[in-house]
Amino acid sequence: MSPSETSLPGPAPLQTAVAALLAFVMIAPGINKFVGFASLPVLDTAGPRAVMTALEVSYLGWLVGVTEIAGGLLLLRSSTRFGGLVVLAPVAINIVALHAFALLVGNGLWIALAALYALAAWPYRERFAGLFRAGPAVRR
Repeated sequence: MSPSETSLPGPAPLQTAVAALLAFVMIAPGINKFVGFASLPVLDTAGPRAVMTALEVSYLGWLVGVTEIAGGLLLLRSSTRFGGLVVLAPVAINIVALHAFALLVGNGLWIALAALYALAAWPYRERFAGLFRAGPAVRR
């Protein structure tokens, strides 16, 4: 792993703080899907309401909750951080896309989520590029 892959522009504590904050932002809603300690706002548009209803009444809510918790926990260790980012990518992309294209209003936490994810993923940009690069899976 090259030095550019392992550090944000700045001290290592900054990288750890960003990852810990992103982990909290993902773990708390994941736990909420099982415990229900915070209520979600009532949505008044049909598309997002249908998505949220599907999450609440099917296995998808549990799956997303487990994914958020597992990915958030993986973010807390530097050796498993890239795996946590990969696990959380579909959840983060879905949250940002839902708010950006369907809700257009909200509390703005989705913008913070996108910024935190981008900051946490920046040191691993070469590894993420490898996920999309054509070629052999194993280099010899």
